[in-house]
Amino acid sequence: MFKRGHRVRYFYRNLPGIVIGALTSIFAIPFLVYLLREVVDWYEKGVVQTSGWYILAALLAFYAAAVALVYYLYRRYRYQSKFWGKLYKLHLVSKNLVNFDFYTETQKDGKSVVSYWPRVYLKFNGLNGFKLFLPLDGNKFQEQFSRGDFSSHVVTSTRATISEHMAVDGFALFEFLIFPLDLRLKMTEVKVTDHSIELMSGLDWNFEKNPHMLIAGDTGAGKSYFIFSLLSALLQLGADVRVADPKMTDIAGLRYTETLKGKVAYTSDFILQRFSQFYDDMMKRLKEYDKLNVKGDDIANYRSFGFKPVFFVFD
Repeated sequence: MFKRGHRVRYFYRNLPGIVIGALTSIFAIPFLVYLLREVVDWYEKGVVQTSGWYILAALLAFYAAAVALVYYLYRRYRYQSKFWGKLYKLHLVSKNLVNFDFYTETQKDGKSVVSYWPRVYLKFNGLNGFKLFLPLDGNKFQEQFSRGDFSSHVVTSTRATISEHMAVDGFALFEFLIFPLDLRLKMTEVKVTDHSIELMSGLDWNFEKNPHMLIAGDTGAGKSYFIFSLLSALLQLGADVRVADPKMTDIAGLRYTETLKGKVAYTSDFILQRFSQFYDDMMKRLKEYDKLNVKGDDIANYRSFGFKPVFFVFD
């Protein structure tokens, strides 16, 4: 493993089977050997009269059950476990390289031999993120690597989203985020701190470090519902929230709630007025902040002087 993460190997296309077989063998075979020795001892003492074939079948059934159990753990937790998740993604990337011919084979002694396998790396960032490094070293696939032909296959197979794409140190770097359904939170489950909001299990939005958010998706993908969850979290936080909904749909209906009464704009003139007021309030608070921060403390922020966070949510 290097600074770029794990090198993806050709045999990784069969990695789940290899690891499942190895884990089962490590834990199950010693037990089976011990059990077999006990059975032999019972035979010698005349305790057991059953045919040896039945006992052998029972031992094989036990081993098969152990394999099935480990396989179930792999399938069940490949999105929730770091270990199984890494295994799954390394397998998928290798499988995509093979299935879409991003490698070269030659014939040697009548057999196909891999003559070129690209230096592809995966670096993992928790459960929900990973980086894919594709080589730009003059290989025959580098144009396809650079323009995203291969990464699009990875998107499809991992159900991930590309969040960043750049060239770095002779590699095309693609950053991915995965949003499995099992990690989504109900509106009532969202955890809020004084500087962050949990958007999904394992993924927090630190709005002090990254104060801006862009929400995008197809029609009907759930953007407005997500905004409802976000507004609920912001109100739990005690933030000053202003809202604009020029579509005059679901979000505009919040103008009738006690909490957001007078803070929801839905016509063009009203929205422009609210934006102007938002800017004026920001500049006024900046002057107040400068007066209070007479020591010029770089560590201090708005919370140090009792200011509330202020958000403008535009649907």
